[in-house]
Amino acid sequence: MRAGEKGGGGWLGLGQSPLKRTPPCTLPRESLISEKHREKSTSTQDDPNEANNLPGGAGEAREAAAAPSSRQLRIHFAHSMVPMIGFGAMDNFVMIQAGDLIDNTLGVKFGLATLTAAAFGQICSDVSGVAFGGVIEAAATKLGLPVADLSPKQRIMTRVKIVGTMGSLVGVVLGCLLGMVSLLFLDLEAAERAKREKELDAVFQTVIEHGSKSMDAERASLFLLDHDEKFLWSRVATGAEGETIKVPSNRGLIGVCATTAQPLVCHKPYEHPCFLRDIDTKLHFKTRNVICYPVLSATHISTPPSKSKSKSNSATSASSSYSHSHSLQSSLQRSLAAAAAAVKEEEDARDTVHPPHVLGVLEIINKRSGEFTEEDKKLCEMMAFHVSMFLWSSKHHPHGPDDDY
Repeated sequence: MRAGEKGGGGWLGLGQSPLKRTPPCTLPRESLISEKHREKSTSTQDDPNEANNLPGGAGEAREAAAAPSSRQLRIHFAHSMVPMIGFGAMDNFVMIQAGDLIDNTLGVKFGLATLTAAAFGQICSDVSGVAFGGVIEAAATKLGLPVADLSPKQRIMTRVKIVGTMGSLVGVVLGCLLGMVSLLFLDLEAAERAKREKELDAVFQTVIEHGSKSMDAERASLFLLDHDEKFLWSRVATGAEGETIKVPSNRGLIGVCATTAQPLVCHKPYEHPCFLRDIDTKLHFKTRNVICYPVLSATHISTPPSKSKSKSNSATSASSSYSHSHSLQSSLQRSLAAAAAAVKEEEDARDTVHPPHVLGVLEIINKRSGEFTEEDKKLCEMMAFHVSMFLWSSKHHPHGPDDDY
């Protein structure tokens, strides 16, 4: 090997002479960029699929040419709307039905607010949406709707996304409105009536219990009159818990009291021709003496019963013991004035005098310390007045203020 070649191979490692090496590029940077851009443009003309990757006007032109048609957008709108109609209808239907059921059961029992029951209904609705969402989507697919046939790049376009979102929104609104149709078949005031009835039961129980204690009686009952069915039924009764007593409105001592709208005191009930012995037999109880007092419409009791100065000291103390026996009485006294004023205004507006209207009968049985007296009758009058005002203020009784109540 020659020395020159050996030296050249030693420097380059390629066996070439240094005189044959390629000289370094001396072109300016701008010329190199222009050359690369020219090569890129030539390659994209050979491969049209790469045009969309170009920045600038060439890529935008390709995208504008691939924009979806109006028919494709309408089909995409329908595809987005139909499943959401099913979701919205199921969501609202389950929430309304579950919320109403919870409000009428747990809400009444534990005193839950209506919004609380609605929140529990929404939980049931969300659970059903997760559990049966696939069923709704499968059902929407089986409808055989036309396909928009959008490419992946078309689906990510802003216009297509907006159309799909609007379709989903319209579907949800229509579905929720469809689910609300179930409200037409629900008693929307049933839960509120049940809650008011429970509150009234507690108030009536307090009035009856403390009234019977004030008169030293064994049992006391409040019977309400059903004018449509013509019978008296026990709303609350001490000593007969769990038993509902129903008596025809023209039978028994309470029937006489309801028919005549006058108080009745009987010291020997078994000798009275109207006394119903079968009730004592059913309850395994013996009635020794009884006092019945009618509960009249609030429109005919515009002022509380006055206390006579001729009452004995024992009667006054009994009345005082009753009026201060429970904390509920204080709130009752505050509402009496407002209720009486409202009743008076209503009666003056009608400018007519209505006959006494009997709502029920108070029955006090078996006074332990002797017989019932006139003072006991006055105390029954006070109890009947309180019950009447509670019934009027609650407006839950079938015969409300607009029905001569």
